[in-house]
Amino acid sequence: MMGNSYKRNFRCWRAVYDKQEDECFSHLSDVIAADRDLSVGEMVMFTNDAGVVFGPYEVLAFGRPDHDGRCVYLDKESYWFPIRPDRLESVGQIVFRLSD
Repeated sequence: MMGNSYKRNFRCWRAVYDKQEDECFSHLSDVIAADRDLSVGEMVMFTNDAGVVFGPYEVLAFGRPDHDGRCVYLDKESYWFPIRPDRLESVGQIVFRLSD
């Protein structure tokens, strides 16, 4: 992955989030019924509402869907703001990682 990683920030945020809200999960199928499953560590491309594609981003966790169906947390600057699964396209798993 190119650029900054926000995994450390996410882990700190998640420690507080898990105490205040529902826990985070490792698979999309743990939180919703879907025709495809995503897992933590999977790389995805994100398409926003304007059709602009960003990524690839690593999936960090899954939470209970909010009122808009957002439940996927990605390794990006706004790691605390979940994405709807229908906005993501899988591009595979991480095979080699230098550091977190």
